[in-house]
Amino acid sequence: MVYVGPSVLEVFNTLLRHLRLSIDYQLTGRRGSQGSIHKQPINEEEEKLFQEAIITTVGAFATILPDYQKIEIMMFIMGKVPIPPQNGDSNFLSATGVQGEEGNLLLQNMLLKSLHQVALAYTSVSMTTTFTSTAFLDPLLRVSLVADAHVRLIVQQILHTLIDRHGNCEKLQEIRIPKYINDLDLKVEKCSRQDLAFMRKHGPQFYSMLYENLLQHDNSDENFHAIYCTMALLCVEMGGEDVLVELLRLTLGLQEIACKPQEENDLSTPHICKLHAVLAAYLNLISQLTAIPALCQHVTQVLETRKQEAPYFLPETAFLEGNSLDQVTLPDTVDTSLLFHQNAINEAMASSGHEVSRLSQPFVPLRSDFPSQSRYSMDVQSINIELDQVDTPGRDRKHPGEEITFETLKKTLTEKTPDAEDDEARRREVVEKFQNAPFEEIAAHSEARSQQLNNKLNEIMDMVSKPSVDASGRVVSLSGPFQVKSVPVYEMQFPDLCVY
Repeated sequence: MVYVGPSVLEVFNTLLRHLRLSIDYQLTGRRGSQGSIHKQPINEEEEKLFQEAIITTVGAFATILPDYQKIEIMMFIMGKVPIPPQNGDSNFLSATGVQGEEGNLLLQNMLLKSLHQVALAYTSVSMTTTFTSTAFLDPLLRVSLVADAHVRLIVQQILHTLIDRHGNCEKLQEIRIPKYINDLDLKVEKCSRQDLAFMRKHGPQFYSMLYENLLQHDNSDENFHAIYCTMALLCVEMGGEDVLVELLRLTLGLQEIACKPQEENDLSTPHICKLHAVLAAYLNLISQLTAIPALCQHVTQVLETRKQEAPYFLPETAFLEGNSLDQVTLPDTVDTSLLFHQNAINEAMASSGHEVSRLSQPFVPLRSDFPSQSRYSMDVQSINIELDQVDTPGRDRKHPGEEITFETLKKTLTEKTPDAEDDEARRREVVEKFQNAPFEEIAAHSEARSQQLNNKLNEIMDMVSKPSVDASGRVVSLSGPFQVKSVPVYEMQFPDLCVY
C-alpha cells in the first residue's frame, strides 16, 4: 500500500487545527490554545462561516489527490473524531484537546462534515479498497451510535457516499413504495467476490449498526430516510445471496421489536408506525429486486391489507408532514394480516433456490460497542455448518448424510480412536514394567536391546566396507577397475583435520 506523504498530511492537519481552534473560540471566547490569552467578543455567524470555509477547503484540496490518498486522509480525519468511551462518559477529553460534551459534539460535527467532503471526492470501487483497515470502519460505525441525531445523520450520509457506486443514492433517499421498481431507474450489477467476502466478514457490524440506529428514540424523519437509504444501498450494491438472507433476518427482527406490547416496548407510537413503514418499503424493494413471484405476492397482499386497515403502517401516512400519529391507538397485539410472515418468506425464498436455513434463526445484534470486540464472537451453540461439494459438470451434487454441528465436531476431537487406545495401553505397560519389575530384569532387557542394536550396526558397516567385485574378480570403482585391499571403515586412518 502507498501511504500519504508528510507534506500532504501536514496540510490537512493544519486545516483541522484551525477548525479546532475556531471551536475553542466559539465555546470560550479566547483566541489561542491557552486559557490565559485575552478574551474577545464572539461573532458566531462569522465563526460558522469560517468553519464552513475550512470544511469546503478540505474537500477542494482532496479532489486533486488520487483515491488511495483520499482513503488515507479519511482515516486521518477519523482518527481525530472524539468517540465516547464504552463507559458512556460524555465529558471526556478527546485526542484533539476539546473537553466537555458540547465541545466534543461540535468537533464531531465539524470533523465528520470534513470527512464527508473527502468522501464526496472519492470514487468508490469496492468495499475492500474503501475500508482497507478496521481503524477506519470500526470507529465510523461506533460513532454512528452516539446520542446526537445530527451526528448519526452525517455518518449515514458518509456511508451513502462510500457504498454507492452506481449513482443510486439519490433515487433511494425517500422512503416510498413504488408500484414498479423500474420507476426508480436503479442500476444494479452483480456483486463482486471481494465485496461478498467483505460482507461475510464485516456484515454483522453493518446489520447491528442499522438495527441500533432504527431504534434510537430521538430519530427524526431525516434519520429514518437516511437509514433506509443505507439499507437499500446494501441490498442494491451488495445483494448477494448471503447478504440478502441477513437483510431479511434484520427486517424480521425489527418487526418483532415493533410488535411488542406497549407495556414491554419503550418505543413511542409514532416511532413504531414509522418503523413498520420503513420495513414495508424495504421488503417491497427486496421483493421487486429479486423478482420472486411468491415473495412479491406476499408483500403485495400485506401492503394492500395495510392500506385498508392500518395506513399509518405505510410510508405515505407515517412520514406525511403534519400527520397525527400521536393520536393513533395501537392494539396490544397486531393483527397477523398486517405483518410479514417468516414462513411465507422462507417458502418464497426456498422456491427460488435460496438457502433459507439462516432465516429461521432470530436476528441477534452485536452489543452496542461491537466494533471494539472481536467480529467473530458468537454463540457457539448456534453454529451450523453445511458442507457441499462444488458443482461439477456431469456430476450430481452430493449432500452430507449427517449434519455437522459444534457438538459433533467436539465429540470427534475428544473421542479416542482404536489406534490411540492401543498406544495408550502400550505406554501404560512400559510405565508399569519400569515401576514394578526387578532391576536385574530391566538391566537384562536393556542389554539385549543394546546387543541387538550393535549387531545391526556391524551388519551395516560390513555391507558398506565390502567392495563390489565384477565377474573377473576385479574391484569396481567410480574411477574404473583397479586392485585394492579391502579395509574396514572403522580401521581406516583419517587425517587429523577430518577428525572431530
